Amino acid sequence: MSKPHSHQDDPADADRKPVVPGERTLSDRPADPNRTGAGRQFPPGIHPDDARDPGNATPDAPPVDNRS
Repeated sequence: MSKPHSHQDDPADADRKPVVPGERTLSDRPADPNRTGAGRQFPPGIHPDDARDPGNATPDAPPVDNRS
């Protein structure tokens, strides 16, 4: 049996994972599965929700009085 073509490879063996259904970009738009970096985490090691709302990273911090 010959090796399958690249479009027939098992998705679990791919170097990047498919886009999760309902995934949003950092600008809160629907994620395009064909965009550059699709299936990769950016910034590395940061959960997308923390990148959109950095306040999630410090839940015990006092509230900010933003008067701007």
